[in-house]
Amino acid sequence: SEEIGFQKPGKKIFQAALKKLNYKNHQSLMIGDSIDGDLVGASNADIDFCWLNRKEESLPKEFSKPVIIVKNFIELQHFFDCHKKKEIHL
Repeated sequence: SEEIGFQKPGKKIFQAALKKLNYKNHQSLMIGDSIDGDLVGASNADIDFCWLNRKEESLPKEFSKPVIIVKNFIELQHFFDCHKKKEIHL
């Protein structure tokens, strides 16, 4: 964020990352553990969000539900393993 000059949850940092990688928001999945920075930022940039919810916290009602909720990277890897032979549509 220091290089680009933008911070989460502003959408400009997400847009800059997508531009650098030559991806569109609908081709991407933001994986993060922060509701305030990651989920809100992904939502601001219209990017699907995977919540890495290690503490199994409840999602505050004012936030939109993530596309995927996992407790750890093993669950996340399982999700990708189940979908690796087909294109993932969330």
